[in-house]
Amino acid sequence: MKSFRELSAASARGRKSAATVVARWLTLAAERLSGPQAVAFPTEALEALAEIAIIRTAINHVGRGVQMIDSTGRIVVANSQAAEMLGVSLEFMAAKPLEAEVMAEQWRRDEFNACSDQLRRQIAGHVTGNQPPRFRRQRPNGQVIEVENVRLAGGGVVRTHTDVTARHEAEQRIAFLAHNDFLTGLANRASFQQAIDEAARDDCGFAVILVDVDHFKQVNDTLGHHFGDALLQEVARRVRAQVREGDVVARIGGDELALLIAPVPVCSVAEAISAQIVDAMRVPFEYANQMRVFSVSLGVAFVPLGTAEPAAAELVQWQADMALYGAKTKGRGCWCAFDPSMAVRETEERRTLVELRAAMDDGQFEVFYQPIIDLRRDTISGFEALIRWRHPLRGLLAACEFIPLIESSGLIVPIGLWVLKRACLDALEWPDAVRILVNLSSRQVSSPGLVESVSQTLADTGLSPHRLEFEVTESSIVQSVRAAEQVLMSLRGLGVRIALDDFGTGYSSLSHIRELRFDTIKIDRSFVSDAAVRADCGAIVRAITSLACDLGIETIAEGVETERQLDWIRGAGCDEAQGYLFSKPVPKAAADILLRDWSRLMLTRGDHQSSEKETLKDEFIQ
Repeated sequence: MKSFRELSAASARGRKSAATVVARWLTLAAERLSGPQAVAFPTEALEALAEIAIIRTAINHVGRGVQMIDSTGRIVVANSQAAEMLGVSLEFMAAKPLEAEVMAEQWRRDEFNACSDQLRRQIAGHVTGNQPPRFRRQRPNGQVIEVENVRLAGGGVVRTHTDVTARHEAEQRIAFLAHNDFLTGLANRASFQQAIDEAARDDCGFAVILVDVDHFKQVNDTLGHHFGDALLQEVARRVRAQVREGDVVARIGGDELALLIAPVPVCSVAEAISAQIVDAMRVPFEYANQMRVFSVSLGVAFVPLGTAEPAAAELVQWQADMALYGAKTKGRGCWCAFDPSMAVRETEERRTLVELRAAMDDGQFEVFYQPIIDLRRDTISGFEALIRWRHPLRGLLAACEFIPLIESSGLIVPIGLWVLKRACLDALEWPDAVRILVNLSSRQVSSPGLVESVSQTLADTGLSPHRLEFEVTESSIVQSVRAAEQVLMSLRGLGVRIALDDFGTGYSSLSHIRELRFDTIKIDRSFVSDAAVRADCGAIVRAITSLACDLGIETIAEGVETERQLDWIRGAGCDEAQGYLFSKPVPKAAADILLRDWSRLMLTRGDHQSSEKETLKDEFIQ
């Protein structure tokens, strides 16, 4: 038999469990008291008693509950920690009760109400010797106790009770994170994929809904990640409140949630849930004592009962993603269900995207120019640069037919830089008084290195910065005003001008005009076309020109197509005009001729029957 000190050293080295060491301690103490040497050799008996005292002290300070139960089931040793973890008093344990009596007291105090029925039966089995060697039980106060039993050779058992609450919670957390998202508590991508695979195998009829928080990146950029996290948690809570019990809600991306509605007999059930989610998001979201309203876009796809195939899980997610894209193109803040035409459109867009990449390498893009007319001098004061695609099969394509695709794909950044350089080079051949206007999309404004690229382009081409003017729309800056302000101010620092395009149709925020200090405001064609015949449109145009004049900002009236419109906007105080009345967008060669012959064109503009005017239009403009 090893000494107490040798056993303690073995425990410290981690070679034996605490319960095993305590059991050997107690066995050693019993042998020292009852063995023949305890009588025959008084000195060794005294040493044994001293060692027993050390053992008793160690048991009381071991940091866990310790019991020794003899072969008759009586608890002959128990420390205070054991009494506390068993939920009984130390006085009760000091009376050396039978184990069955302690169990009865525990049942009376409901010590096992947090345990499963199976574990209760196992715990009760200790009276007949069937208790497992090691198990955990949770007390009513949430404390988790690990119980370890070591049976003694001569009968009886030593039992230790260890508080493993922190370890248990950590293990539970790890197990939870293996299947759930840490921020929202929703299922994670792996769990969702498993659930949808099971639904496809069961072929029960199911729907997938993808939920995307609108403009979430701009939320993070402008309001901070703490706000973004709080918003995601609130969106998750509202979405979860709209689904049925048993439906799966998962976070599968940064701001994207996925719902598995199963089983479901018809798609209309999932569509109704989608509509409820859209409505639920209309309730203002409160954060840091401020109320804000956000929206989500949803895409819905459905697999009817009896139609699931092995690839159904992957296919339905692809369909839901296309439906989500459809919801975004409809204006966001809505839901859209998949229909087969989306697949056709998706295929066409993919093919067009491949062709667009080839067009960059093959030089199929061209820059057309539409003149800006100075209404005070009746001269051309500038040109707006507009990209065109000379498709080898479809002919010349206007920007509206491909710009949305290159914007969403990110091609707008390299293509936009190409347009900028081409326009600057072309403008070098025009008089210094003629400026060039180039459009900037939201993707370009937010792209890193824009200012450096513009500076390099000006240096490479030699164009004077004051002749370059960038057009931005409010929709391209409203989601990240602070970031856009820094970019636009840096561009102004280079000496270029900034114009606000399509003013009046978007947010029309006066604060944007004040904060971003635009050089020019372009009044949208929807107001210009009706300004002469509708009092409300006329009032809006006059208000814009008056405001711009007071702020020292120039105005351009877009979409001027008739002499009546021209006379009206001139009288309303607009500085410049642009529209088909003067010219459609034309190639560089035709723009050169417009500059050269503009005075002659102006002389014929008023005579609608003039054959000379029609000839000029055919030759130079059309």
